[in-house]
Amino acid sequence: MTTVATLIQEARVQYPNGLDGQQLRDQNYGFLDYALRNTDLVINDDGRTQLENSWSKPDVEIPVMVHQVSTMTQGPMPCDSTDTPITTAMVTPTWDAFYNSFHMVPRQSRRNMISYEQELSRKIHEWEMGAALYIDQATRDAIDTAKATTSSSAYWGGYFSVVADAAQITQAQKKDGLVYMKNIFMEDQFSGMDFDLVGSHSLNSEFAYSMNQGAQNAENLTWAYNGIRMAGAHSANVSAGANATGFMMVPGSMGIYGRTPADFLDPTPVGTKQFSIYQSPVLGLPVMVIRDTDCIDGQTVTNRAYDGATRREKFTMGVSFALLSPYKGTRTNSGIKKLDIVP
Repeated sequence: MTTVATLIQEARVQYPNGLDGQQLRDQNYGFLDYALRNTDLVINDDGRTQLENSWSKPDVEIPVMVHQVSTMTQGPMPCDSTDTPITTAMVTPTWDAFYNSFHMVPRQSRRNMISYEQELSRKIHEWEMGAALYIDQATRDAIDTAKATTSSSAYWGGYFSVVADAAQITQAQKKDGLVYMKNIFMEDQFSGMDFDLVGSHSLNSEFAYSMNQGAQNAENLTWAYNGIRMAGAHSANVSAGANATGFMMVPGSMGIYGRTPADFLDPTPVGTKQFSIYQSPVLGLPVMVIRDTDCIDGQTVTNRAYDGATRREKFTMGVSFALLSPYKGTRTNSGIKKLDIVP
């Protein structure tokens, strides 16, 4: 026998390392982040608790009052007059739900450079990334649905042309375009507020030069961007023919709420299944988890002929959530304005 058979076969570097850092990079979920930050501004604590515990109810109804301005009658007050009662309405949230599954085979983790804990943690995070993308896209669509379709300002359709309910900001208007947008909000009776501008990452490149003209430059443009927080989202859609698209929003323009059935609060096993709740730091929502254990042929996962029956753990994780934007009623000039930066 030659010494070929005794050659050292391979050298392996300990895991974890930084080599897969770019491979495992996360996305930006600007729409979801906005909804999470503004949830408490949409529904108060008591209402939020009722929503989160509403699984057993067929429907959830949220009372609101309809905007109506009293019409004044000129002249001295008479002894008797006719009044107008307030009008109320009910908002019914629309609930969405999704799930996905993955499995673990503990035998694969024995004498493996990637531990059971490392593999499980990675699979949970990959599930969270997929879930965050799902919710981010749903939030994007909900914001697009709730956007303003009219405005009281002459700038809306005047200074800016409007296409598909989005203000078209040209390159010539870009330097002070957000100032005009602020004025549009003020004329729609949203005044003295900070704003979030969430949309495509190309928004940053469109506004970066002007936003960084500070006090030491010949032209200080910081006044035009005061009170505006910009965030990107990989799920943002750029309108056809535009360089960038985003939504400028006042505080409290979108909130997100999760709910879970009581089964997941009960640790009692159901056969081989265990129900539980996972509080996701990525989603900011409760995640329903069903952990199931069964037996499989070990050869199918280890490719070793001598392996027989082995334990498999299956995790199914899901979320039930609702997105809520403030009630518009007849006031179609809402606190969400869509804008496109066009060539």
